[in-house]
Amino acid sequence: MYGIVSCIKHRPNLDFYYVTADDGKGGLFTIELESPLKIELGEMTDAEGATAEPANGKHARLRRKLIEKAIGRKIESALKETPPASGVNELDKLNREMWPEITKGASLLLKKFLAGAPIVVRFHNDADGSSGAYSIYKGLKDFSEGNGRIEKRINLFWIMNRGVIYGKEEANYDIMLVNAYESLEKPLMILIDFGTSEKSNEGIKSIGRYFDILWLDHHPVPGDFEGKSLEYYINPWMFGGNSDYTAGLLSSVLVKSFSNADTTIFKDASLIGDYSKHANLYKEAQDLSALLDLITSDASFVHSGRNGNLTPYEIEQLLQDKARSSELAMYANVRVAEAADEAIPLLKENNAGGHSIYTLDYGNVKEKQSRYPLLGRFSSKLLEKLEKENGKGCVVVCHVGNFISIRASRDIGEAAGLVQLAGTLLERYGSRIDSAGGHRNAVGIKLSGESGKNEVLRQIVAIIRKNLAE
Repeated sequence: MYGIVSCIKHRPNLDFYYVTADDGKGGLFTIELESPLKIELGEMTDAEGATAEPANGKHARLRRKLIEKAIGRKIESALKETPPASGVNELDKLNREMWPEITKGASLLLKKFLAGAPIVVRFHNDADGSSGAYSIYKGLKDFSEGNGRIEKRINLFWIMNRGVIYGKEEANYDIMLVNAYESLEKPLMILIDFGTSEKSNEGIKSIGRYFDILWLDHHPVPGDFEGKSLEYYINPWMFGGNSDYTAGLLSSVLVKSFSNADTTIFKDASLIGDYSKHANLYKEAQDLSALLDLITSDASFVHSGRNGNLTPYEIEQLLQDKARSSELAMYANVRVAEAADEAIPLLKENNAGGHSIYTLDYGNVKEKQSRYPLLGRFSSKLLEKLEKENGKGCVVVCHVGNFISIRASRDIGEAAGLVQLAGTLLERYGSRIDSAGGHRNAVGIKLSGESGKNEVLRQIVAIIRKNLAE
């Protein structure tokens, strides 16, 4: 069996090779090979590194074309013609509208994966983002069944991102990762649930010459966001949808376009985690959503690593430990309920057009030794509790340090004008705000510092009161 050296990781004294091979029967294999032999990128080898044929040789060029055709056939045979049916008309309509773009993105992913190119998957650290990443992992694992374990691929990176900005710092790190590799195919960057802030424009520009980019998101798309012009940018807002169609759901549908992996419960956990109107509230999915919120807030619940990263491999290992995962899900549910109970007497209430706006300093509630629950997760749970107790919609404005989280009930989210509010604050306060964005019922704001936070909070309440009174 012959193959083409499609990717090389250079290390001191020993290189690591990926050889994309064709078994002659239409089967493709990516073989990992460590060898002190010097094999050049694009050369043909017997897939064991024993012999090599120069990339510019006649037979090598012919074999390379055969392998490229085999990759194309493999992708074509894997892709499905129609999207999976959800039974929800609104979602099924969106799936049909997006299907050409979804299969186009899936083709890109499979091409990079089959050719052994470096792939970096960055996902937002919440139930939605991590559900999306895990779905991609499950899909690739199913697709590659019998062709080697993807857990061992050293050029497949999973990075949990704390925040929804893809900035210059993140871009520089990712460029550094792939600079250790030579690859026939350009490396692939997958971004899941990253938001649509103009603060990401610099990062997008930085990685453009190093990566092809597949971006899966569900946030409103402002005119100054450059991500929307990417060839492989997929967002339900661009097809008449909205943020109720989550990034985790989008990732799951993309995976279904080329694999038989069962990602249903992760799709459902993402919908629950982002309070989508399409959420199916059964216990297993609710517990998984709570568990993902917990471990993405604080990865030390899963491992003792210092970098705080969490990968789909580690999520899978945790879920296989039924007793431990059940215990953590119970803890997550109890802790967030306790925090909401503790917050009630500390709330400050403002009336607005028959509705209430509640403000809270979360620092008076949060356990200092734990990251969980993070501000955004807590704000959503607090809103849910207040809705049940009051029997009507309201707005919650929670803050801690230089972070502010705003949540509005579904029936008044549009009237509260949260998306417009984020833009207004950015215009009004400029450099005092690092980032602000979200969707109709949820907005997060990061200030550059705590100085002047009270003024910003007053303006937030004043703007929402005015909107609700109109």
